[in-house]
Amino acid sequence: WRWLKQGGKLCTPRFATAMSLFQSAPEGVAGTPIVEFRAGRLNWDGRLVTADKKKGKVILCQGEDELMHLQWLNRETNKVDTKSHDWIIVNNAYIEKIPECKTGRAYVVRYTDCDKRVLFWMQEPDESQDEELVAKFNSATGCSPSDRPAASSSEGTGNKANTEMIANIMSQFAQQYTGAQNRVVVQLSEVMTSEELNALVEDEAAAKELMEHLPAGQQDMAGLRAAVNCPQVRGCMGKLTQAMYSEQAQVLASSMGVDASAGESMEKLCKALEDKHKEGGNADGSGDVNMG
Repeated sequence: WRWLKQGGKLCTPRFATAMSLFQSAPEGVAGTPIVEFRAGRLNWDGRLVTADKKKGKVILCQGEDELMHLQWLNRETNKVDTKSHDWIIVNNAYIEKIPECKTGRAYVVRYTDCDKRVLFWMQEPDESQDEELVAKFNSATGCSPSDRPAASSSEGTGNKANTEMIANIMSQFAQQYTGAQNRVVVQLSEVMTSEELNALVEDEAAAKELMEHLPAGQQDMAGLRAAVNCPQVRGCMGKLTQAMYSEQAQVLASSMGVDASAGESMEKLCKALEDKHKEGGNADGSGDVNMG
């Protein structure tokens, strides 16, 4: 790995280019997001429920038309299909968990003044945040389950059948996505600890190359020690960790010159970079410092 001095911050090679991939504005979002969370669609046609396996995001936003919009963003295309995935809310909808679904995290947005409902399955990795997201959503819409009119006995039977159907569909996909949802996030700062960085500074070859990227007047051991221990390095590691656990992780791995499959986990990425530099550096012939 090499560290480059850019704008007063240290970063990894190609990092700025890779990070630009994560900063592109999504298409079709109606306005300023109020609440958003990662979730997939559960499509219901009135008779059957089918689970959409695509990665998505639920966005509740205040539109430029002064109306509140509920939208579903396809995270794979970074777009909102405004024709089919854009719903208006006027203090008349809330979200709640479907308790009958035991093997997955299924949620329904219900309207209080009609039978419309929108179904989602949660893709956020931290399940402990679900209740907080639900509370924020319902606080923003100004509506809650208590605002829903009491259902007749026939409606109650229908609702039970619907939720049981959702539970059956969700169980088919639970095994496939449980691993991703419960994946433990490994922070880059836990791999490249202060102890590891300070030990690297004591390596004469590594220190020599690193000092080449420091500003004039700071290209000495004191300047290098200050640089590797500065808060900006930790901040850069945090951004890289966030990128690593996003939907563009494989693109990030490719931009670093390793196989896209290395983007499946932090461990694989670190191992791929270590192997790459043991083989003699980049394809362009430059010998990056081995930080493994």
